[in-house]
Amino acid sequence: MENHYNQGPNKFWVPDKAFPGFYLPSIQSILKLFGLPHNIPLILQEAEDHSGLDSKISRTQMYKMVSKGISWEHRESFLGFCRQILPMDFDVGEMAETFSRSYAAGSNAGAWIAALQGYSQTEAYSFDLPVIEFMRGRAETDLAFLESSKSNKIGKKDHIIQVEWLADFVSKNTLVDIDVIQKAIQAHSKIIYPGDYSRLEEGDYLNIFRFNFSLEADFYLSIVTIYDLAMHAQFFGEAIKNNHSSFQKIAAKYVKSKNIRNLFEGALDTIRCQNLDPENKPVSWGALADHIDTSDPHNLMNKWRRGKERPAPYTLSSLINNVDCPKTQAEKFITAQNTKASIALDKLLSGWGSAGEELLNELDHLNIQIAEEQMNDLIKEVVGGLDKFYETYSYRNDKR
Repeated sequence: MENHYNQGPNKFWVPDKAFPGFYLPSIQSILKLFGLPHNIPLILQEAEDHSGLDSKISRTQMYKMVSKGISWEHRESFLGFCRQILPMDFDVGEMAETFSRSYAAGSNAGAWIAALQGYSQTEAYSFDLPVIEFMRGRAETDLAFLESSKSNKIGKKDHIIQVEWLADFVSKNTLVDIDVIQKAIQAHSKIIYPGDYSRLEEGDYLNIFRFNFSLEADFYLSIVTIYDLAMHAQFFGEAIKNNHSSFQKIAAKYVKSKNIRNLFEGALDTIRCQNLDPENKPVSWGALADHIDTSDPHNLMNKWRRGKERPAPYTLSSLINNVDCPKTQAEKFITAQNTKASIALDKLLSGWGSAGEELLNELDHLNIQIAEEQMNDLIKEVVGGLDKFYETYSYRNDKR
């Protein structure tokens, strides 16, 4: 099997490639959504800062390592640093094999499995562990599916066979509704060959968008749900209590209220409604903004609400810590984590809107007209399916 860790007899190369994937997005894309270091050079720098150790690899060499390759002398420095920061049972050879399998199959699993194995050995919160377990299973399933697809030469078969193969996998391994899957198959059955959309109607495009969004959302909503449930289980017992904040409340505001334009605004409104004025009503947006440690809090709050600016970590923390509610440190922690999740998912939803707009612009010559409002409603519909994730994962936790 090809060893993707070597490039030429005198070069050592560490792949940092991401594959497009709805079922298993790349680890780089997740890190970027959350504003974290998202490539190997940046991660190495973060590891140096966190560990207080020197990798003895210059910034230039770090970037060469993922592009042109580095010398074997620098390779030894890299591996030596890895041995210092990784757990004792971390098998570099085994990881190299997993990376090679992943690259051959076109899966992002290799990077995830390596990262999860390393992270699980750190002093992680106990409520991180269910997410780690979910992600490891997701990565292994993705790799097995793509290897099976390759061995069965699915990519060389006609379009509808490829779609049905994917649909069968999705129905067995996600929470995407069967009706959504079937309507997408029906729409794809009208495509005679790739690139021929002449037989598709407006409803067909919406059904394809709905399926694509639902499949990608399955990954993100699963993680948010599992993490939220795990946090509540850690601090308050197994059940999500009505008097404690959860991501469900944030999503419901975004989906049901015409005045809430994005998930982050929903998160801010949740905080606002927890804090009451002298007349026992939710404080005004201006009063909420007064709790932000900044020179112009009202202008900043307005930008946040409209999605024109995302908060710096310190500024967001100052708001949550300064308000009366949530009261306890546990409640403030959960609020902060769910608010960060809303910001990350807003980036994802914005990408959906842009991708849909780009495709529809390409299809103008077919006289297909899908309004922006229809796309927004579709996105809200997908996010509105969040309740079934809480129901499903709550049940699975109860069965353990």
